[in-house]
Amino acid sequence: MENVLIIIVSYNGANYLERLLISIKRFENSASIIVIDNNSRDNSVAILEKFHDIKVIELDNNIGFGAANNIGLKYAIDNAFDYVFLLNQDTYLTKSIFEELIRFSNLKNNNCLLSPLQMNGNNTKLESSFEKFLYQSGYISHKIVNPNVELYKINFIQAASWFLPIETIKLVGGFDPIFFHYGEDNNYCQRLEYFNIPVIVVQSVSICHDSNPYNENYSKNYGKYHLNRLKCNYLIKYANINTDIKLKSSILVFLELIINGFRFLLKLKLNRFFGLFEYSVFQIIIKKSITTSKHTNKTKGMHYLN
Repeated sequence: MENVLIIIVSYNGANYLERLLISIKRFENSASIIVIDNNSRDNSVAILEKFHDIKVIELDNNIGFGAANNIGLKYAIDNAFDYVFLLNQDTYLTKSIFEELIRFSNLKNNNCLLSPLQMNGNNTKLESSFEKFLYQSGYISHKIVNPNVELYKINFIQAASWFLPIETIKLVGGFDPIFFHYGEDNNYCQRLEYFNIPVIVVQSVSICHDSNPYNENYSKNYGKYHLNRLKCNYLIKYANINTDIKLKSSILVFLELIINGFRFLLKLKLNRFFGLFEYSVFQIIIKKSITTSKHTNKTKGMHYLN
């Protein structure tokens, strides 16, 4: 079997990492593993050190999901791996999957992005976000996956379990650093679409994704999460190389800030005002980065992996 490198980005994942690594050793023991730790504050690194045959890179600060994965992608290219499998720290395997993924990758001339089905943490049903993406693509009826469909071609799937041939990475590059956390997988799928590279779900194999849509910190910091989501969605929309949506002028952004900000001040909604102010400044300062991003991503090459 060809060489597969499993890339895991960890951040405060002590509750998940041991289960994940044990499952890999059980079902895909021949695969190599690299873990890039984004300066975890819990005992993630101590858990990783129990596994002496994996490569661990400890970062001094949190550089984000995409940038950390890029370290793993560059390592895969430099060390002549044939495929990479990006796994979230909150996933785990319940069966061998690489033989099947490699077979379908070869059928697509190793010019694709593949994902197994993503089940929930109990392996009883589809993971909620994954189910939503399949439903939006028309592959689910009454929450039942069509058993007659072997491969699902889809516009987007979250990067919790991406299987990528190295040849695809050499063509498209790594994750765009304009995204810190969230949105980088949307952008990558947009770039794949631009180069006519299919994103495919393989129904015959699956992993478990123990995602938790509710987060206590989220409820306590709703404003911050909402603002970050606004920024993320803005980048997903305007950095999309398949569209030619013009960025708002700085003057228009400033006028919207004055009009809407004044309303918030009149109602004494100071948090909303400061959030709007930060979002407006973001739109102005990010314009040049978006322009550079789109220009770069329309060209072939190992972008962001130097």
